[in-house]
Amino acid sequence: MLLVIKKDMKKIKEIKDVFYLKTICDLKKIKSKENYILLYDITIDEFGIILEYNYFLDEVLLSIPIKKVITNIDSDKLKEICKFHDVDVIYR
Repeated sequence: MLLVIKKDMKKIKEIKDVFYLKTICDLKKIKSKENYILLYDITIDEFGIILEYNYFLDEVLLSIPIKKVITNIDSDKLKEICKFHDVDVIYR
């Protein structure tokens, strides 16, 4: 399943088999064993917090199985967190 974490969730069109993660509590709805995260215009601070939503990226990576993170913003902290959790990062 593709999980999308985007800065402005109001301007998205729902797509089948794509899950839009608006709150950390939404993770309990995900049952898929193979997941990918798309971080679009998302800022990760020096503590690993997704600033636009005020929760840790680690929380997502620990809660459900993630194979890859795809992002459009380069971040050393994102690289560090994904390396720790053995998750590949793709920059687009």
